[in-house]
Amino acid sequence: MMDARTLTIQFVTQTITQFLVPLLMVILTYASAQVTRWLLARVSKERLILAKQIVLMAVNTSEQLGATGKIEDKYSFALQQAQKMLNSRGIYINIEELIQMVESTVFEEFNKFPDVSATSPTEPMTVEAVDSE
Repeated sequence: MMDARTLTIQFVTQTITQFLVPLLMVILTYASAQVTRWLLARVSKERLILAKQIVLMAVNTSEQLGATGKIEDKYSFALQQAQKMLNSRGIYINIEELIQMVESTVFEEFNKFPDVSATSPTEPMTVEAVDSE
């Protein structure tokens, strides 16, 4: 025969097995999903930053090589170099998105400063004299 203590232990064990273990599994699954989502978001953000840096490097390189006359088509060169560098790091971006990144980078980089070409270098600058009394 079983005494009361043994019956109580069996009851507690069954309760834990039937209710708490499944509940614990649900909680752990949820926690794991949240951690995974956070890590993926973090990795994606870091990969996006890296992709932008690589595109910027490709654009600057194409500008420099274009200025020296070593390449003719700076746009195609920037696209090819960016795609090659991204792929070598395991970052795969479809060509339409890469085109947008290159165009955005060109726009941002070459519109940082005001356009000084609007004034002709041959026209003299006029300075109004201020009378001091």
